[in-house]
Amino acid sequence: MNTSSNPRTTVVRRALRLGSAIVLACFAAFAGLAQTAGTGVIEGRVVNSSSGNYLANARVTVDGTTLEAATNDKGEYVLPPLPAGEYRVTARFLGLERQSAAVAVSPGQIAKLDFDLALRGEQTRDGDVVKLDQFTVVERELTAQAMALQAQRAASNIKNVVEFEEFADMGEGNPGEMLKYLPGMSFTFGPSSPGAASIRGMPPNGTVVMIDGMDVAAPGDRTFGFSDLSTGNIARIEVTKSPTPDLPANAIGGTVNIIGKSGFGSTKPRFTYNVFGTLTSLEPLEQTRFTLNKQPGPEARADARPIQPGVDLSYIFPVNKSLAFTFNVSRSTRFFEMDYFSPTWNRVTLVQTAVAFRPVTQSFERTRYSATADWRVNRKNALRLTLQRSNEDAVTTQSIATVSFGAGATGGPTFTQGAPTGVGSASQSFDGSNIYRDTDNAFLRYTYDGETWKTSQAFHRAT
Repeated sequence: MNTSSNPRTTVVRRALRLGSAIVLACFAAFAGLAQTAGTGVIEGRVVNSSSGNYLANARVTVDGTTLEAATNDKGEYVLPPLPAGEYRVTARFLGLERQSAAVAVSPGQIAKLDFDLALRGEQTRDGDVVKLDQFTVVERELTAQAMALQAQRAASNIKNVVEFEEFADMGEGNPGEMLKYLPGMSFTFGPSSPGAASIRGMPPNGTVVMIDGMDVAAPGDRTFGFSDLSTGNIARIEVTKSPTPDLPANAIGGTVNIIGKSGFGSTKPRFTYNVFGTLTSLEPLEQTRFTLNKQPGPEARADARPIQPGVDLSYIFPVNKSLAFTFNVSRSTRFFEMDYFSPTWNRVTLVQTAVAFRPVTQSFERTRYSATADWRVNRKNALRLTLQRSNEDAVTTQSIATVSFGAGATGGPTFTQGAPTGVGSASQSFDGSNIYRDTDNAFLRYTYDGETWKTSQAFHRAT
């Protein structure tokens, strides 16, 4: 028996199915809203009570559950939504005492819970008062080491992290002095100050250098020189040998990401200074004159002090939770003395025919300025503006004395006797150069830090 369906009946059935689907979707949406309305959020900040810095990559967990969160560079964390009730939350950081606290979650509310972590064995509680032992440089170095290890531990790839608070002595302020000890990393020197970086044996122009995630380069072959930086405005440097999808693809050897200090990284204003001196001498240490007076050179421009003083000043000023500033000024001078001998031989008789003596002096004066403004537009959006200026004045002088023994000279590779007729000659010449270079950099960075996704967009201009 043949049966046929009524077109009107088919349309009705489809309409009923569609209506049922819409009703079910509405019920599911209302159920989700009801469930969301019955949950709350726990958020807060984790601070190092010894140094007063907020901790990045700290691990915050809800006891008895699998829920956890990691703090950002400002020490902030946000746990996933939780049903209303009482919970116990624990904060952990490598090398620091873990801390737990109870918190009540109310429906549709945000529960604030901050943590103050200290070095192990140095924190005791008496009610709500935290008592600390005497603060020394050792505590600062140990907590900085913990921050570096924690960042490496939380990284998704092979990464070396250098926290600059770990170093009580910053030298002349060149960050390359701290990076040159990392495995697989080397520097070009000019002549004793670290310049361009090489990772895993690749040429320096195969190493990508970034400041706060933005590519930077120098004029010419685009090889970045670390002598243009100052440690005073650097929080840490991350060296990556195995790139991830978020890193530039042209990093053949690896990447160096320089993270600048942020005013939001400290609980209160802080001023730091570093006064130092550099000494370079061709004489043995026991014969070196330790003086700040200038010593005469081949000409007035070459007069220099054996001990060159320098200074590095840094100031962090968090105005409030939405606005913060950082400032840095540094000045350093390096003086070098080098002696070059340039002999010439007759390759047939193996007699030295001429010799040139070239004493060279070089003086590098560098002044660096940096200012950063951080503005948190709201909880998820932030802007950072960084202005940098570097002035360099390099003076090179050399007085060249040349002796030519002339035809008929006798002797050997290390000794020459001129001819009796006196056909040799002696001459003296002078050479020198001045290099002035001013470099200006401006960085503008926008960051969105949401629960589901994050993004960062940057603009960089250099002159």
